[in-house]
Amino acid sequence: MIDDRFESLLQREIGLDAASIGSTSIDRAVRERFAALAGKDAMRAAGPLGATLTRVQSDLYWLELCTSSEERQRLVEAVVVPETWFFRDREAFAALAKLARERHARWPDRRLRLLSLPCSSGEEPYSIAMTLLDAGLPAEAFAIDAIDVSERAMTLGTRAVYGRNAFRGHLLEFRDRHFTQVAEGWQLAAPVCNTVRFTRMNLFDAALRANAPYDFVFCRNLLIYFDRDDQARAVDALEALLASDGTLFVGPSETGALFRHAMHSARIPLAFAFHKSPPEVPTARTAPRRTIEPIKMRASIQDYKEPGSPARSSSSPYAFETGLRMGAVPELAKRNPGGNTSTRASNSANASSGAGMTVTLNPPVQGAYGRPAESAAERRANQLAAALHLANLGRLREATIAADTHLDSYGPSAEVFYLLGLIADADGRGADASVCYRKTLYLDPRHYEALTHLATLLELQGDHAGAHLLSERAARANSVRIAHNR
Repeated sequence: MIDDRFESLLQREIGLDAASIGSTSIDRAVRERFAALAGKDAMRAAGPLGATLTRVQSDLYWLELCTSSEERQRLVEAVVVPETWFFRDREAFAALAKLARERHARWPDRRLRLLSLPCSSGEEPYSIAMTLLDAGLPAEAFAIDAIDVSERAMTLGTRAVYGRNAFRGHLLEFRDRHFTQVAEGWQLAAPVCNTVRFTRMNLFDAALRANAPYDFVFCRNLLIYFDRDDQARAVDALEALLASDGTLFVGPSETGALFRHAMHSARIPLAFAFHKSPPEVPTARTAPRRTIEPIKMRASIQDYKEPGSPARSSSSPYAFETGLRMGAVPELAKRNPGGNTSTRASNSANASSGAGMTVTLNPPVQGAYGRPAESAAERRANQLAAALHLANLGRLREATIAADTHLDSYGPSAEVFYLLGLIADADGRGADASVCYRKTLYLDPRHYEALTHLATLLELQGDHAGAHLLSERAARANSVRIAHNR
């Protein structure tokens, strides 16, 4: 059983909610640090290290933490799990390129200021830099602050040499443009490195606010580690850092926290972007929509492209990567033929109001235009990718029909129900979204994103107990994911 003093210390030091990663992860980190200090006389006298620390050992390590700021930092380093890579969730960077070009054209003499936190080992801030350089902005037109609590992350980011794990997926043209292969991996070019300044700091540090305001802030996958109170405090801090007309990018599972605290969606599909200026007043023809978020796939395939279209470059605002976990699913998960889910009941009305709209998902004829015929697995994955592509473009009605077609052709899967839930969520149909998220969880009980989205919906509906239970399930699922990534 983990000593709750360590959980409390980590909460004070970095705002960590122990439930977000699980007590087991903290227990493992404390045990690792005690083992690293086992050579000290006092530690050695406390007896051999077992599966868990004894009370005497816990007291000795607690004393070490209370008297050594260096050891507190080492414990933080042991708990923090950097899971990052270049251009993670590409839609955010595509949105950044467009918005930054517009701002630079409007105020060419004004230097854009950007913030990345937590920046981990540098993949995100350097992705921001490459995005802006590739968008045509000169290096002197912007400056990027990279913030993290980890001293080790600062060292790795400053060194800017990366291994294979930092480059994921198939869209790696940027590596050829900005990196040089060296013995240890790939070295990032100096012109990119020079646009980023690394500083070890906490989101709540007063010194960080002194650097504000920022035109763009990337704070992705940090809020998920905070409890509700610290989430509110974090959103207040982020809002204070952001320029009045600036843009904040968060992680896929964090949009609910922003909606709860008066931030407003920038309405850029799949970018998870927010600002603090008031939203446009909705009219009868334009209803407010929530942002939608990408499917968390289990295996990557080649980037989907529409039949006959040229391959998209990595700088395309709608470039994406997708994949599909294969496998049979229970017959009970199939939709009600009567159509009382988020899709079939609404599709006839949607289709009738969209005269002339066509969704083409037919696979190419074998050998047509010299292309090899797709396998059944490739057709299934590409058709789901087509539905995601339509959602990515903001064409939610067509995306719904495409997802329905996939469901009719291949049967239910967690991924297609999750996409349908996101589409319904973005379209303001909370009840339909809830149904689809529940179907996702029937097929994949540990689907972290569906758990967090459904918890947010229940919270907004006033079902606090149900939201709490789902949040606990999400925390356990996240603990499993973190343990798997160690």
